[in-house]
Amino acid sequence: DLTKEADADYLARRRLAVARELVRRTPFPLDAALIEHELGRRWLAQEGTAQGAADRLTLRMDPQSQRDMNVVVENLQLGAGPVAVLRHAMTLPAAARAALAALPVKGWDRTQDFKRYRFGKAWSDDVNVEFGRNGCNTRDDILRRDLSNLEVRRGTCYAERGTLHDPYTGAVITFVRGPDTSNAVEIDHVVSLADAWYKGAREWDDQRRLDFANDPRNLLAVSPKANFDKAFRDAASWLPPNAGFRCAFVARQVDVKSAYGLWVSAKEKQAMADVLDRC
Repeated sequence: DLTKEADADYLARRRLAVARELVRRTPFPLDAALIEHELGRRWLAQEGTAQGAADRLTLRMDPQSQRDMNVVVENLQLGAGPVAVLRHAMTLPAAARAALAALPVKGWDRTQDFKRYRFGKAWSDDVNVEFGRNGCNTRDDILRRDLSNLEVRRGTCYAERGTLHDPYTGAVITFVRGPDTSNAVEIDHVVSLADAWYKGAREWDDQRRLDFANDPRNLLAVSPKANFDKAFRDAASWLPPNAGFRCAFVARQVDVKSAYGLWVSAKEKQAMADVLDRC
C-alpha cells in the first residue's frame, strides 16, 4: 500500500529530525552521525521486511562505545516517538557514576512526618521549572511530552488521546481522556516526594518543594500498577521491571538528587552503583 509506505517514510524522517535536533543540543560523548545511523538501523529492524538491510548497517565499535550507544538509543526510542524520556534524564553511565560518587550518604530519617501537602498543590503551574507558568497544569504537560500518536484538544492544553510506551514495564497503553479512562496513565515522581522529604527536602522552603514536585526532569508518565508498586521506594527496594530501562531510571534519579542536593542511603547508593556498573 503506497499510502502506508509514504506514512511510514514520513514518520521515520520525522523521528530522525527530532533525534538529530536532540543530539545537537545534548553533550553526548558519541558522534551524532553514529547515533543517527544506529537509530535508523534499529527502526529498519522493527520492519520485518527490512531486517536484512538493518543487519548490513550494523556498526562495529569497542565494547564501551557499544554500551554507551545502547543507553542513548534505547532511551531515544522510549516515550513520545524517539525522545520523551531523554530530554532531561539522559546521563551516560560514566557521568552518572561520577555524579553518584559525589552524592552525600546519610541514614534514613526516622521521623515519620511526611505529608503530601508539604509539596503544595498537585500539578501546580505556579513553579520556576520547565513548563512553569505556561497556562497548563503539570500533568497535562507531561502527558503531551510522553505520549506518542498524540491528539490535543484544540485550543486547550489537554491530551485528548495517545499511546504510552510505559518505560517501567515496556507495556503499550492506550490513553483516552475521560472521567473513566484518564486513569489508564499516571504521572510518577522518579524520586518520590516521600524519599525527597526524608533525604533533605524537609529543610526546603515551600516554593522549592513545589518546584521539585512539578519538575519535568523528575516526572514520567507510567502505568498505574508500576506507579503503585514503586510508591515511595528508592532504588534499594524497587527498580523497573523493564530491565532495559534501569540504567536510564537510576541515572535520572542521580541527576535529580544531584540537582536538588538530596542525599542517598548507603544501601541505595550501592543499588544504584550496581545498576550503573552493568550499563
